[in-house]
Amino acid sequence: CSCAFATIATLEGLWQIRTGELKSLSVQYLVDCDLGSNGCKGGTFDSAFKFATTTHNGAIPSEYDYPFKRIQQTCNNDIIGAAGFDGYRFLYPGDEQQLLLAVAQQPVAVSIASGHYEFYHFRGDGIYSGPCGSNVSHGVAIVGYGESADGQKYWIIKNSWGVKWGDLGYMKLARGTGH
Repeated sequence: CSCAFATIATLEGLWQIRTGELKSLSVQYLVDCDLGSNGCKGGTFDSAFKFATTTHNGAIPSEYDYPFKRIQQTCNNDIIGAAGFDGYRFLYPGDEQQLLLAVAQQPVAVSIASGHYEFYHFRGDGIYSGPCGSNVSHGVAIVGYGESADGQKYWIIKNSWGVKWGDLGYMKLARGTGH
């Protein structure tokens, strides 16, 4: 489900930037209805964003109207969209400067390696610079970036693992390290 979570987190952030209104959009809608994303058994950002921006004129229902169930179910296409989107674009992998420029404008969905024990069990608000794993297979949203008082640069990522992970579901991930 991480691909669906990261896609929706990115679109929620973009909606808030464009309209000033914070909306909770339905992850379950992508899990159930975007057959190309394979429910919670994997998925691609290409499929998720294509579905989110073209199906029902790019209208995505709210979390309230189409709540998360943690399992793929039959798609309910009768729900009215709460927010609409009309396009997306991809960045070149590995171009950190291009990513920095994009994140300065809006949240960006990315795939990362997340299988390492230390990463998976990270808690707190410090900057994580430890191992992440070797298999790039987990979707997160980069929602910002910053620099600590001692000059350490980091990305702010929003994860789908709940509020007990990281700092209420967010992490400062060291930037410029190839993570």
